[in-house]
Amino acid sequence: MESTCRLFLCKHVICDNCLSMHIKVRLDEGDVAGVACPEPNCKLPISEEMLAHVFGMGSAEQSRFEQLKTLKFVDMSKNLAWCPSPGCGRAVSWPRQERSDNTEKAKATTVICSCGTSFCFTCKHLGGHEPAPCQTFSDFLKNLAVVRKQMQDETHQWLSKNSKTCTCGAIIQRSGGCNHMICSVCGRHFCYVCGQDWAPHRGQPGGFDYYACRLPNSGSNTTERSPNLPAPASEEHRKLSKLERECLPGWTANERQPDRLKLLFRALLCLAEEFNLGISIEEPRPGGDGSSFFSAASRESAGRQAAWEALLACLKARRCLQNCYVLKYHWAVEQWRRSRLSTWVPELEGIVGALESALGLTLLQSEAVKAGFPTSAEVAATGASPKQLPKNPKDILRLFDLRQLLPQVIAISEALGTLRQLSRAVSLQTARILDAGKTGFPEVGVLAETFSRAFGDGLRRTRSERCSVM
Repeated sequence: MESTCRLFLCKHVICDNCLSMHIKVRLDEGDVAGVACPEPNCKLPISEEMLAHVFGMGSAEQSRFEQLKTLKFVDMSKNLAWCPSPGCGRAVSWPRQERSDNTEKAKATTVICSCGTSFCFTCKHLGGHEPAPCQTFSDFLKNLAVVRKQMQDETHQWLSKNSKTCTCGAIIQRSGGCNHMICSVCGRHFCYVCGQDWAPHRGQPGGFDYYACRLPNSGSNTTERSPNLPAPASEEHRKLSKLERECLPGWTANERQPDRLKLLFRALLCLAEEFNLGISIEEPRPGGDGSSFFSAASRESAGRQAAWEALLACLKARRCLQNCYVLKYHWAVEQWRRSRLSTWVPELEGIVGALESALGLTLLQSEAVKAGFPTSAEVAATGASPKQLPKNPKDILRLFDLRQLLPQVIAISEALGTLRQLSRAVSLQTARILDAGKTGFPEVGVLAETFSRAFGDGLRRTRSERCSVM
């Protein structure tokens, strides 16, 4: 006779085998809420005591049940969120976060997991998107993809009308002259009109002519035209035009690749380590103990980390500036003009540009491009094949011109105090923008607005020049 067990409280009698099969199915599906009484009209949860009675203490089913309960608790909690980094599996707590059902009003809060990954606590976007709200940022990314697709289609259409494509894939444009073309990439001689090799034109019907092609068109040297996109609605077209004209240049100018820059900068610091210039090659971990800076050894260590802290301040500032252009896209023109962001953003761009020049980031990027490793923006613009930098920083140094990098490394080691000052200025300006994003951006007063119109450009230019001199 099969054994039976009686569930507590509800008093329903269920066969042990049926109950264990019911629980296993629910656990395999990950449905912890479904681990309840199997009776159709009864939803009483099965207790841990009953689970231990059916499967035994310490069983795999009981461990799976505890794991699913933990996952469910984090998912339902307002103050916990899973780290979106692949393979992390940690939960991050943010007690002050107040989740709202209205995503448009949800404020962005960037948190940092113990694994070092920063992300938005609400929408889990890697890197965060402060000071832009979650829904505003999501809408901007969708429209940005539409604008870039339109720009790419327009580029293809222009190229199909005004250029030819060599058999090696190089795009060639003729500004004048005869039909005889020589590809600068592969050296092939071909006709600009028909795209065929130049040699057969010497025996073409009607005699040889540099300016007239009488061979049949091969059609192999033309670029396929992209179909015209349907004309958008007037309001949608106006918004996309604003994004392309006013926001996309700023978004692109502040776009950075953190992993690529960190790898290039580590290679630069490897050169400093070879000459014992007192700069740490190791990236500082987030969440350091501020009390450790009281000792002399810790102050020396902090000086060695000044270059890294400056780089991290640049990356954080650039991400903040990108998200400020998200707000500019969604705000009305008058709202942006009267907001303090209209003056804070150019100020921060000037300071962070000076700090990046002092760190040699522009030089590193140019050296990487010359070595055959274009940035993601250049890959998207030119269609070049993406190449990954070597993972070992010393292997990267072998590809670069050390005569260009060594003076930059020496300048960094001799100007660590100036780097700390610039880094502090960048961090303070970034924090001011991020804090205002949580409390509301102040507006420019009438007198301040009049003064800014009269002297703002001159003041910003003077401040930028002063930063570049530092």
